[in-house]
Amino acid sequence: MEIFEIGDIVAIKTHHYFDDQGGVFDPTLAGEPNHVPPLMVVGEILIHKKGSFDPIDGEEIHEKGSKSCKCFWFNHDKHQFEESWFEEKQLKIIEKSEPTKSGTIINYNVIFKTAKLEVGKRKLSLSFRNESPTRSENHINSFVPPVMLVMSVKSSDNRDVKFDLETGKASREISSRLVKCKWFNPIGQKYSEKVLPVELLQVLPIYSNDFVKWINQSKIDKLTYLFEIESSNYPVLLRVSTVFFLNGWYYFQGFDFVKNQPKSLIIDPEKGILTPIEYKEDSWPKFEPDQKLIPVEDFIEMNKSRFLRIEYVGRIGERTVRTVTDFGITEYDHSTGLVPEEKIIKYLEGKCLLRNADRRFRLDRIHSIEVLNISKD
Repeated sequence: MEIFEIGDIVAIKTHHYFDDQGGVFDPTLAGEPNHVPPLMVVGEILIHKKGSFDPIDGEEIHEKGSKSCKCFWFNHDKHQFEESWFEEKQLKIIEKSEPTKSGTIINYNVIFKTAKLEVGKRKLSLSFRNESPTRSENHINSFVPPVMLVMSVKSSDNRDVKFDLETGKASREISSRLVKCKWFNPIGQKYSEKVLPVELLQVLPIYSNDFVKWINQSKIDKLTYLFEIESSNYPVLLRVSTVFFLNGWYYFQGFDFVKNQPKSLIIDPEKGILTPIEYKEDSWPKFEPDQKLIPVEDFIEMNKSRFLRIEYVGRIGERTVRTVTDFGITEYDHSTGLVPEEKIIKYLEGKCLLRNADRRFRLDRIHSIEVLNISKD
């Protein structure tokens, strides 16, 4: 049985999200997205010491020792927070609670915890043009909460906490601090306020003027930065193309030379201003001082501890760009008796980061190589 705590992000069991142990599985929706219920956060818990039954039909209402959770969510149509009680067996945990910033948070920007997940919902759309189907994915912004300002913080009224008279154990779990938040409500063009348990909120970073200027200059100059990602075995080497603001965070958007695909990353002011780098350290074709071309296998051996970004020509002439690591040169016998000169073919064999799998690339089909300015140490 799942153990519910104040601050957990939960959903009624009909919701399509679920905890994937290390991440949230969030499949793309097909059909009517308005039927999807909101994500909620647990703000209060009642523990039922005794079981209870319906006096008319005898059906069990609360199992002995079970819990009921007061859950909060953001109503996007009314731009207000709602709350309702659910039995724990009616809910599933989407994401476990993380500690909220300790100390004073008055005048800080905060956001309701469900924001990062609600903004990620996607709907699959199917359209036809000249009788040809086209599929596209669009974000669904229902239940996305606003960025709010903390007006005041107060301790919960301990007199409301109830204990079991026989065991002395708490029969009700409540937040230790309550936070008054204010946000702009576009309905009626006014500001709204709500008092919420602090565990329901995420404190947002403070971006100084100098930090925002650096962010903007990075976009103007199309600078490249190296990001170490805790949840990944490989870094991100991102050339910035634009900047956007979402749920209180600034993001860099650009191209990742490691995975060779577009990428967006949160810019965390706590990590400070980053130093730009040149993404490319060396390249092939490369020539000796006497203008003699360095063989491709020699160039690869010289850079064995690096990340190689190769431009590769496939069997039917298609060109792709891949980044390869943990590689080596191998030889395979392809002799058929018909083409004896191709009996032995050399390959670059290693981990292709675009496909996240081991791949082989014929050396004679590698058009160019860039050595990325990344160390594997």
